[in-house]
Amino acid sequence: MRAWQIPRKVMNNADEWRLSPLSAEDFFAGLSLILISVFSLSVYVIMMKIMKRQDKEIVGYRFLISAGFSDLLLLVNYGIWPGLTILTKSEIIPKNWRTWQQLYLDWAWFSMVSHYSVVSWSRWVAIRKPLDFRNQRRKTSYSLCGMCYLVALILVLSTHFQPWYVTFYYEPSSYGMLAENFQLYLSGGQSALFLAFHVAAIVPPIVFYM
Repeated sequence: MRAWQIPRKVMNNADEWRLSPLSAEDFFAGLSLILISVFSLSVYVIMMKIMKRQDKEIVGYRFLISAGFSDLLLLVNYGIWPGLTILTKSEIIPKNWRTWQQLYLDWAWFSMVSHYSVVSWSRWVAIRKPLDFRNQRRKTSYSLCGMCYLVALILVLSTHFQPWYVTFYYEPSSYGMLAENFQLYLSGGQSALFLAFHVAAIVPPIVFYM
């Protein structure tokens, strides 16, 4: 049965929203997300290019470039993509792709969070051991940054396929993301795991910046 063939009495609010014309509110919400994200992406790219030209002399820029790359991913994931789903009134991807989309989203998010520790550590080392830090090889710096992405990948692969893991997906009618089973998310341990990871992630920066 196609969307326009669903009897109105069994249609939910999301179905009704998808079948209705794009409103001014929808247009503003979707377009503003895209424009703000594109502007931010442009600023990030310019800054990263400038830092890249100087990362041989300024070692700290290497860590900021890697952190900036993870931020670029998030701008696409939580800005441009949601904006497109709103303007098209569609998830864009098939429902059976939600799991893989969630895996990628979590990987990108945890990669960004992992950079908190690495960037704060680089500031600490630059102050405590300036000569060693200044002589740090590019390969070493970017290998340390690569560990952020690797740790995030290991985390999502080890948790994503567990029976208690709940997938979130973009719901354009809500202008955001919804859980397929929010009750399980709260009671199954996933929310507690995510909270613990984020709390643990902010401890090293607090220690290094003290």
